[in-house]
Amino acid sequence: MTEDKYQFIKNAILTSFKRLIFVAVVYLCISNFSYPVTELGSQIFSGVTTACILGLLFALIHTYMYSQATLFPVTVWGITTVIIIGFIAGKFLDPAIENPIAALVVIISIFAFWIVYRLSLQGSQQTSSSMVVASGTAVFRKQEPLARKPTEQDRNTIAAHEAGHAMIYAALGNLPDDFHVRIKKETDSTNSLGYVSGLRDEHTLNYKIETEWFMLVLLAGKMGEINANKNESLGAINDMRQWLDLATQYLSNQYKGIFYTSPSNDIELTSNKEEIQKLKREQNIMLEEFFTLNVDVHKELTTELLEKGLLRREQLLPFLLKVKFPENFPLLPHLVRGNK
Repeated sequence: MTEDKYQFIKNAILTSFKRLIFVAVVYLCISNFSYPVTELGSQIFSGVTTACILGLLFALIHTYMYSQATLFPVTVWGITTVIIIGFIAGKFLDPAIENPIAALVVIISIFAFWIVYRLSLQGSQQTSSSMVVASGTAVFRKQEPLARKPTEQDRNTIAAHEAGHAMIYAALGNLPDDFHVRIKKETDSTNSLGYVSGLRDEHTLNYKIETEWFMLVLLAGKMGEINANKNESLGAINDMRQWLDLATQYLSNQYKGIFYTSPSNDIELTSNKEEIQKLKREQNIMLEEFFTLNVDVHKELTTELLEKGLLRREQLLPFLLKVKFPENFPLLPHLVRGNK
């Protein structure tokens, strides 16, 4: 039996087991459902069920507007949660009113349910979607009930992407002890197939040279893909969203010319668009020079990441120390975060 078949069978068995438990819990709750008999218990029960139904309704409306692909699992889990909360309320409201100790039991029961529910969602693959790239971004295709392994082409793309991000960190004075780069073996509920751990934020404000550097970090993943494969995936969505947000803040400080913070007409909008495109072109040219100087380092780092899957600070430093920088590249020897 091949590893892929074994993984498929394993995931199928686990999924079937989860669904069996799910059906059993729902059946037990429905078959043993009861209502409070005291007047106060009935009033509280009515308020709780009304709040649950409204919460479910608003969740469904939000899902329908922004993520229709997940409407079915949201509906199933929402209805299940309403049933379980109703079951707990019906069973324990009357005893809680008659006995304060029982009230404490109810609170602890609900809290325990919430903990188990949230932890179960973290490990569940029922609502995870397949994706094509790393760095905390996802390109959604369709709902997949099982975890999917990236193809060889996917892994090459992810490794080149993350290696591209990581190499820009060579411009820093130091890295935290826990700094690392990882590519994952299969999809999970985070919708990420790889990431660079990054740095801990220590400042309330954004600063000019650090922002110039971090915008290059965000663009370097996509450029790493192009440098390695002469092709690029559609997965740098989050990178581009962050870049555009930083670019808008950066240009609003008038570092590159006139940028309208509150454009009021088409001329000002067009001018802003041109300034953003100009900044992106300049930074892409800088990165093209960077990857030309470091083509061998990027190739070696990509290969090592493909082989190991996880590279920690000590494993990354030999590669980063070989990195060369083009003229005017934003270097940050003063930026030291984490332990020296």
